[in-house]
Amino acid sequence: MIIFPAIDIQNGECVRLTKGDFDTAERVAEDPVKTALAFKEAGAEWLHMVDLDGAKNAQMMNRDVFITVARETEMKIELGGGIRDLKTAEYYLEHGIERLIVGSLAVRNPKLLAEMVREFGDRIAVGIDADKGQVKFDGWLGEGKVDFITLAREVMHIGVQHIIYTDISRDGTLTGPNLAELKKLRDNANVNVIASGGISSIEDIKALAGLKLYGAICGKALYRETLDLREALEIGAAAPVWELKPVLDPEEEERLEEERRKTSGRGKSSGGQRQPRSGEKPRQQSGGRPQGERQPAKSGGKPQGERQPARSGGRPQGKPTASSESSEAEKPGGQPRRRRRPRRRGGSGQGGNGQNPGGQRQSGAPNAKPEGKE
Repeated sequence: MIIFPAIDIQNGECVRLTKGDFDTAERVAEDPVKTALAFKEAGAEWLHMVDLDGAKNAQMMNRDVFITVARETEMKIELGGGIRDLKTAEYYLEHGIERLIVGSLAVRNPKLLAEMVREFGDRIAVGIDADKGQVKFDGWLGEGKVDFITLAREVMHIGVQHIIYTDISRDGTLTGPNLAELKKLRDNANVNVIASGGISSIEDIKALAGLKLYGAICGKALYRETLDLREALEIGAAAPVWELKPVLDPEEEERLEEERRKTSGRGKSSGGQRQPRSGEKPRQQSGGRPQGERQPAKSGGKPQGERQPARSGGRPQGKPTASSESSEAEKPGGQPRRRRRPRRRGGSGQGGNGQNPGGQRQSGAPNAKPEGKE
């Protein structure tokens, strides 16, 4: 889990707000570059920065501060506030900013957001700031009836891979993050979730690490020294991150969901047997043999499906077998039985006299096939 120390800029100065109220702005540091370097010395690689004036006025207002910090510290910076068009995004990304955060754009102009994602990929993140689950925008001054999960899923399907979620009611209050909503977001949107708002102590960092979140933004807790950055970084480095799955477009996701509903409702195919799902092994029939497997031949018998010799009323007449020869060889008293000579019938070539059409006797081997028959 990445720990993001935060620096918010208003009129060129480092400030922190409480619950997003601009009237509560409190100066927390003298110089943005020195503050960023102190975070870097503690081990931070990323920095979260916000242009508060830009968020309020929908344009770049403190760009020189951010470009200078990026150049002087060589840290990875994610920046939000006032990014409403491609030109602004391109300017920042070409001048050392690693990732941009757009918020209002996701609500007001999702088509432009999609264009940004196509152009810049995962360097575009979305900030979702919500109060009681309802999204606010335009520097938290505008609000609409948009649920935070609904918006998260919409931007996910656009291609956004990172979402910064802020519970406005906890921002700057040091009352702890909203773990329930963060978990709900993680479970319902297949994106990297970065927590923001309310983090106050190392226990909060441990709780967020337990959710396997991608990152956590720490602001006022660092300036009030209720959180040790080095310790937070150590915990974050050891924490596992929630594994994302490939994202499907909405139509494909809806189609697969419909198939799952049909399968769970029907349970069997039209042939009366349930069809195995993708990657599933064939079910076992009674007796333990997979469906469709050919039954082995019984002991002493012929394999199933082998063609049987054609017979005409059983064994060829006049053809002795081993058992008949032995039974005729002896009489009940052990005396040799006189062997009868086969009676000749008129006409050669009939099966009753045991001779072939040419007048020659057939082989006396048991069960020998008559020539020419299958």
